Amino acid sequence: MVSPCLWKSSLRFMWLHRWQTGLNFLAIALGVAMIIAVDLANESAAKAFDLTLNSVSGQISHQIVPNNTAIDEQLFVQLRIQQAINRSAPRVQASIKIGTESFTLLGLDPISEMSLRRHSQAFATMDYSDLLQRSNGLIMLKQTADRLGLKRGSAFNIHYRGQSLPVTLSAVLDSDSAAALEGIVFTDIAIAQHLLGRAGQLDSIDLQLSPAQAVMIGNWLPEAYRLVEASARNQALLAMSSAFTTNLSAMSLLALLVSALLIYNSMRFCALRRQMILGTYRALGVTQAELLQLLIVETLALACAASIAGTVLGVFLSQYLLQFVSQTINDLYFTLTVKHFLLSPVSIAKGIALGISVSLMATVVPTIAASRVPAITLQRRSTTETQALQRFDRLALIGLIGLLLAYLYSLLPGHSLIGGFIALAIMVTGYCLIVPAALSRGCQLLDQLLFQRLSITARLAIRGISAGISRTGIAVAALTIALATVIGVTIMIGSFRHSVEVWLVQSLRGDFFISIQGSSRQNQGTGIPESLVMQLRNLDGAGHVTSLRAFRSETDSGRLRTINITPFRAEKHAKMLEQVDNANARYAAGLGIFISEPLAYHRQLAAGDKLQLYTRHGPRAFTVLGIFRDYSSSRGVIRVPTQILNDNWNSIAINGVFIEAESLTSHEKLLAAIRKILAGHQAHYRLSSNRAIRDNTMAIFDRTFAITHVLRLLVLIVAFTGLLSALLALQLEKGREYAILRATGMIRRQIGLLILLQTTLLALFSALLALPLGLLLADRLIHVINRRAFGWSMEQIVPFEIIPQSLLLAISAALLAAIYPIWNLQKKSIAASLREE
Repeated sequence: MVSPCLWKSSLRFMWLHRWQTGLNFLAIALGVAMIIAVDLANESAAKAFDLTLNSVSGQISHQIVPNNTAIDEQLFVQLRIQQAINRSAPRVQASIKIGTESFTLLGLDPISEMSLRRHSQAFATMDYSDLLQRSNGLIMLKQTADRLGLKRGSAFNIHYRGQSLPVTLSAVLDSDSAAALEGIVFTDIAIAQHLLGRAGQLDSIDLQLSPAQAVMIGNWLPEAYRLVEASARNQALLAMSSAFTTNLSAMSLLALLVSALLIYNSMRFCALRRQMILGTYRALGVTQAELLQLLIVETLALACAASIAGTVLGVFLSQYLLQFVSQTINDLYFTLTVKHFLLSPVSIAKGIALGISVSLMATVVPTIAASRVPAITLQRRSTTETQALQRFDRLALIGLIGLLLAYLYSLLPGHSLIGGFIALAIMVTGYCLIVPAALSRGCQLLDQLLFQRLSITARLAIRGISAGISRTGIAVAALTIALATVIGVTIMIGSFRHSVEVWLVQSLRGDFFISIQGSSRQNQGTGIPESLVMQLRNLDGAGHVTSLRAFRSETDSGRLRTINITPFRAEKHAKMLEQVDNANARYAAGLGIFISEPLAYHRQLAAGDKLQLYTRHGPRAFTVLGIFRDYSSSRGVIRVPTQILNDNWNSIAINGVFIEAESLTSHEKLLAAIRKILAGHQAHYRLSSNRAIRDNTMAIFDRTFAITHVLRLLVLIVAFTGLLSALLALQLEKGREYAILRATGMIRRQIGLLILLQTTLLALFSALLALPLGLLLADRLIHVINRRAFGWSMEQIVPFEIIPQSLLLAISAALLAAIYPIWNLQKKSIAASLREE
């Protein structure tokens, strides 16, 4: 049983060293907050998507989808009458905007929905009379209507494919499952067809079928349609964003490593600092068990309090990160509205467990080690540091072996993203084990090489780092990992951005682009008429004019973006990475297709292989003539020639027109002529310049990586706090040593210079050690992680400004860590500093 005197002594120690106690508290809280924030943001987005899928699909087992562009609504009549499939309902779906918010417009048949019992609870008490009496009535969640400032009967506009369509809010839903219906706007299917210009067309038919019925319907369906399992289709949708969330989790793992180092360093520093006091306690008769119990309770109390604070901070931070996650998924994959933040007990428990377990490990391990040596040995700092250096040498050898093996493993061919992450984590951990020994040997080498040229102050600064390696080693390791993360992610994002910019220059086929907003997401619609394209081709100053047809073609793993550009110009095509002989000539003759690099990577296809697509004639295999570089979709893009398009799909509307000016002098004149022609058409077209398209694409790119920048900053703040904590505590601990130096003749200015030199050297070592690891991280992120996650290859670009930036960040931490000890030195007397604890 621990005596009351020991508890009082413990509280007194914490109060006398309240700066160190506060920094330990902050270190644990920040580490826990970092893990919880990223996990909760990911969990909330994933849960919102799952709820949205369930709300849209309900408990259906199968769907009928078109191989071509749309389903003729007569198929639904035949399904009900001829096949007697009563548990079926048609659906029309589109992405729309209300103001600046994105929504999914869902057109349903209320009578058919009753057979599926989908949305029945939400719609049970609704009055449909107003909806059925209007040709433009919509239904939305009450919370959504309140947020948009709408009431029942309010008139407003929705934006679809460049058109502003007037609608009326006919009813509001007051549902208990608000999170599931957020972001969905309902209407009658006839109203949806009218608003969207899809008379007689359906997107899908939802079914509840027994296994026998599924076989029967599969055999009965015309070849232009296909029966798919709803779960498999939903899984394909979920797979769209899995790579993004996995990469986000990778940043979370790096944050976890840095956070663990931060907590471990802070708590271990505190434990090591007390070894002399613990030795005194043992000399006075305190048992090993009592000391261990005292420190465990002490650490648990601090870790639990800090973890609770970190949880609160992490919850608030995760709501901020969630905005970036949902925006990225919305930009790149599908319409997702996340307005309901969901707390995950598992994520919170993981963060708290990290804070408590690492704190206990950092405190208990050195305490148990200390209990095995004589009490007099604990009072000798030299013994502790010698043992630490020997231990770090052994760990460095283990780390080097692990780093090399993990790097060699990452070079092996494969598609396992998890394997890539494991290799990356082992490389970072291995390098982390090398840092303390490298720091000690670096200081010794620096001292030997510059011994004759260094002043006494500089030599003391260098030797002080090596002499306190048990304190400085882990602090430098934490900052090294954080700086390396910043360097690696910065190089990866910069390389990606450069590759996208080069790709845009190669892919944009004109000076101007005419489009209908949102047309690439839908297969239906009248599109841009051929007569308008002919008018544009006849304009003075117009060079090449090409038309774009974009739609979604059905594959075994869901729909893929498919494009056709007429006329085909090989010199304007994106860079080919692999192709068969005479690929361009064979493509122009309609003998095959081109596919993008991500599609080829994920399907493991090469030039000359076959890819099966579902057409109006049923499944058909097409020869892959070439693989081109493309960054518009991580799932893949298919490019089909005009002959294959006309033979296998019904009439696909023109979604866009590229116009190239004959010369720079005709640029402004051509722009005015295009605007004049478009003004004479009733349809709403959007005219964009080449530069505007590039700017919009890069804006989406920057939004995609906004959360990465935020996480990178948070990792740096966590490590920055760790180094500041360690350096500040180290300098405060050396108060008695500085007092001895002052008593032997050194003036305050020399002591201040000593402190400044020592902290600056630690920062410089951190920056120098971070550079090779940062380059290694960037190389593996580009060539392994992103390659396996997205299928993209890119040119690695190293911005040399990252080196001075890293040095500046590290030195800033050092200068901040030096301010308080220098100030404290000025006001404290030598006698007070020389007193023992």
